[in-house]
Amino acid sequence: MRERRPDVKPRAPQTGVREEVAGILGEVPLADLDYNSQSFIQLIDKAKDIGEACAKEVTKTQIMNFMGEVRRLGKEPDVGEVYLLEAYLAYAVGKDKDRKLQRLKDALDPLFSKVKQESDKERRTKAFATFVRFIESIVAFYQYNAKKSQES
Repeated sequence: MRERRPDVKPRAPQTGVREEVAGILGEVPLADLDYNSQSFIQLIDKAKDIGEACAKEVTKTQIMNFMGEVRRLGKEPDVGEVYLLEAYLAYAVGKDKDRKLQRLKDALDPLFSKVKQESDKERRTKAFATFVRFIESIVAFYQYNAKKSQES
């Protein structure tokens, strides 16, 4: 049996956030998710929880680097670019020995899948816009909670 390096922490246990986000989305394609729907409102509520948790464990640099990669893709990414964005996040999680970005990755996994499932470019663009709104919501709640904890 291989021994674990003492400086590398074992993978964090599943947070359950992946299942919660997948449950909110259900079978609805991301491109069909209306901003006024109950599912979208629940998704933003989940973003609030994720942003609050990330504010306690993720550095501003880590979250802003990821947000920069999202913005770099623009509004109409190819499917390959979505795969690369997912790989970028996986790399960032693996690079950090404390795996602080794991919760964010778990939350975004169901959305990555939904965006990649869209074969029509117009629908993929709409699905990606919803994906970006979710990430922006997480970052907004992250910023709010990070500032709030600094003031305390």
